[in-house]
Amino acid sequence: MKKHRFRKKAKLYKLAFGVSFDVTISIYLGAFMVFGFFILHETLQESADKILQLQSFISANYLNLMLILLVRPFVFSYTRPGILFSSAELKLSMLPFSVYQIWQFCIADKILKVTVLWTVLACLIASISPFTFRFAMVTACLIVVMEILMAVPQWTVYQKRFLVKLITNTGIVVLAAVVRGLSLFVGDTAWWMGGVFVILAGINFLLVRRATRFVDWSKVVQTNDLIIWNMWFINKMSQMEIKPPPKQGWIQQLFTSRMNRKRFDYSSPSSIYKRLWKSYFLEQREAVIRTIGCVVILLVLLGSRNDWLFGIGIALAIFLFVQMGSSFFIGGFGNRLVYCLPWELKQWKLAFFTWFARAGLIVCLPLLLLLLLFQEVPWWIPVQLGFYIGLAKHFFHHQLEIAMSVLGKTSIQVSTVQNCYVFLLFFLAVISIAHPYGAMIGIAMLLWKPGNDVLPTRRGGKENLGSNF
Repeated sequence: MKKHRFRKKAKLYKLAFGVSFDVTISIYLGAFMVFGFFILHETLQESADKILQLQSFISANYLNLMLILLVRPFVFSYTRPGILFSSAELKLSMLPFSVYQIWQFCIADKILKVTVLWTVLACLIASISPFTFRFAMVTACLIVVMEILMAVPQWTVYQKRFLVKLITNTGIVVLAAVVRGLSLFVGDTAWWMGGVFVILAGINFLLVRRATRFVDWSKVVQTNDLIIWNMWFINKMSQMEIKPPPKQGWIQQLFTSRMNRKRFDYSSPSSIYKRLWKSYFLEQREAVIRTIGCVVILLVLLGSRNDWLFGIGIALAIFLFVQMGSSFFIGGFGNRLVYCLPWELKQWKLAFFTWFARAGLIVCLPLLLLLLLFQEVPWWIPVQLGFYIGLAKHFFHHQLEIAMSVLGKTSIQVSTVQNCYVFLLFFLAVISIAHPYGAMIGIAMLLWKPGNDVLPTRRGGKENLGSNF
């Protein structure tokens, strides 16, 4: 069965390459790749000092790498089971074969593929770069071991409901932050890494026997078939995207709940806008989850180092979170219904801010825990947290005004004073951990000069989006 799947994929790639490249182009491409290999080797050798510094940095932070590899599968558990048990394996289980044994074979297949992939990749990197062979193999072994140990937990969490996944992910991120924080005070990261390996091995021992019980096989098979046959090069050459068929799940239950079955209240535009934004965010749920996850990981990694890096991490997290929110705001108008009809941009902004604030609360939870762990004077925490929320709100309105001016095709000029004001607020956020008085100064600045929530309009204070397109 595996050989047949491999042959079928190879035939598809052969057809796609045959359409894309003729003999002449293939010869030139092969020669270019050979010369490119030698050019890359020479370039890496010239940067040997910087690469060896990177090697020393990674070697000193193996615990951080391990914690990232610990959090990553739980984040992916929203959309991926982690073990490729497809429809072919499910049909095979209808024959006189145990579904548990077939599932074990899928795990063994994943272990073999991951081991071969990272071993070959480590040898290739060690041969063309100044990285030592020992460093490349140790790093590859760490990645392989974590991939193997996290396969069963990811499979188990994938079967759970969304709320359980959210609680599990939050708990794992907090646990990773606690482990990192304790390792800074106690030291000897090798013991901490060994302890995590032992705990993960015990969790695998407890979960592996029950892994095939209470499994939604239709959901698992549908997702894995999409992963297996969603080949990027084939999709681009054929100009056809493979998308999962519609299915009934917790997302559809949100749409069919009693509140969402009600008709739109046309006397309340804000309720209409909130429901339309909800629909858009559910369509873009993977991007939303990745955004929140990246911001939280950034906070955890930089927050566990020192006060200055923690402040930089907070400023970067606010900046990235708001910038991604602005991108989602502009992307929401790609819907033809929203694009063509006349809507009030200010009401759209207020409805969007409701969902933005709810996502911000999820980010605030790990930030609050980090402040409780690393802030020496606890009474500064409410002041700092209030400043960060105020800064995110002010920068949100600042960016949304620019986005609405683009959507509404109006001209808006952001003064140099306003840009300097925002830059100064972010500077205060950077120093607010090492010098908490910066947070108090930031709050005073926000109270002294609050953000302008109203976009300059053309007609009577109301901006019609549809009339401007």
